[in-house]
Amino acid sequence: MKVDAVEHEDKKVYSVRAFNRGVATWLARLPPVWVEGEVTELRRQAAWQSVFLTLKDPADGACLPVTMPRGQFDALRLELVDGERVHVFGRPELFEARGDFRLRALTI
Repeated sequence: MKVDAVEHEDKKVYSVRAFNRGVATWLARLPPVWVEGEVTELRRQAAWQSVFLTLKDPADGACLPVTMPRGQFDALRLELVDGERVHVFGRPELFEARGDFRLRALTI
């Protein structure tokens, strides 16, 4: 999908929506990757369609938000706890409406 900018004086200016869509489109072309980290902030509710967690790098505290469809997560039958080190296979993505970067997990 082409993202168009508006010419404004001597520069190209993107709306927030167009910018986020362009970044999301670029991220969607990247291959899935394995990422290792410690599980923190695991959140799941019966009414939610997705499970949310944060992967933290124990070496320097860098964090990466992760989401996974609830059905896929439940099928893994994992009993994850905070501090547990895991490998997550997923795709980087940007939630366009809020500009939130995250990893969409395919498996843990």
